[in-house]
Amino acid sequence: MIENLAAWEQRLRAARAELLRRIEGRRQRLAGLQEDTEKHYSDHLADMAQLDQDRETEVLLSEQEIRQLREIEAALERIRTRTFGLCERCGRPIEPERLDLLPYTRYCATCAQSLET
Repeated sequence: MIENLAAWEQRLRAARAELLRRIEGRRQRLAGLQEDTEKHYSDHLADMAQLDQDRETEVLLSEQEIRQLREIEAALERIRTRTFGLCERCGRPIEPERLDLLPYTRYCATCAQSLET
């Protein structure tokens, strides 16, 4: 079991707050891109293509951030249930270095690697 769960919880809550701020900013940028598209609908095709590409990039980044937010929420739940820091696959402790880099990870390095292949 990981020690100092309160510090991990604080770190995850701060990461969640930052992520929510970024998601809101991205939502506003997407709304602005939609307005630009509507204003310039009859303009040059190249400009429209760039606006479409920008919007697609924002959507993809937003989807990644939402997935990360879900992982952070799941990690906070694991703190509440006292299973934080334990691999969901093998039950062994997750390496401290791995948790430090990716505090919302569900798996130890060995299990994560085997799941990727």
